Amino acid sequence: MENTTARLYQAAKKLKGLTNPSQIARAFNTSPQTVKNWESRGMSKEGILKAQQIIGVSALWLETGEGNMQLLSDTTKLNLASLDSENKEESNNEDFITIDQFDIEVSCGPGINNASYPDFIRSINIPKNEFLEWFGRNKAMPGIQLVTIKGDSMEPTLPNKAIAFVDSNIKEFQGDGIYAFVLDGEAYIKRLQRIPGKIIAISDNPVYQPFYITAEMEERMHIAAKFIRVLPFNMREL
Repeated sequence: MENTTARLYQAAKKLKGLTNPSQIARAFNTSPQTVKNWESRGMSKEGILKAQQIIGVSALWLETGEGNMQLLSDTTKLNLASLDSENKEESNNEDFITIDQFDIEVSCGPGINNASYPDFIRSINIPKNEFLEWFGRNKAMPGIQLVTIKGDSMEPTLPNKAIAFVDSNIKEFQGDGIYAFVLDGEAYIKRLQRIPGKIIAISDNPVYQPFYITAEMEERMHIAAKFIRVLPFNMREL
């Protein structure tokens, strides 16, 4: 069994009482086959970060075996996903939902490299009534993240340096919208629209030309998240 998966099984049993792949899959909201595949292939970065969020195991320990198995109190904000909703509501004003922002960027063109386990930058408190309006519920949602936009190809919809909410639970095309995706090793943010026989990837900035993703290319495309909302960052000279 691959080392990261062996450590996952060890931590899941010790920290959460999860004793088999089916129980872990349910906790991770994924298929048992995905968990079984990790036994030979090793855990994906996404799986490691999800394990850190859901069962409280250190991502560094999962990947390398170094340090402590369990997250310590001063490192609990080193995960990519929003923290558990019950813990967030206990530690913040009951009238607000807190979403964390991390030191990661997503590019409107190809080529952004981020640390595997990015540092926490800040928290944003959102009134519950606004959170309900935006996301259709009044509790924090695992997988809702804040990221920083880099590049101008999606302006004016996604301005350069803006902060955006993405839903990383969405891993496949779910209707027209703006997605972060990887195609042939290059990362993009584009508006995707399905047309007969293909998907068109559109830049909202008319300077950039659209391109087509054929059915054969779709097999090589990995969708990382779908964009939900954007918080523009307007820098003005005084």
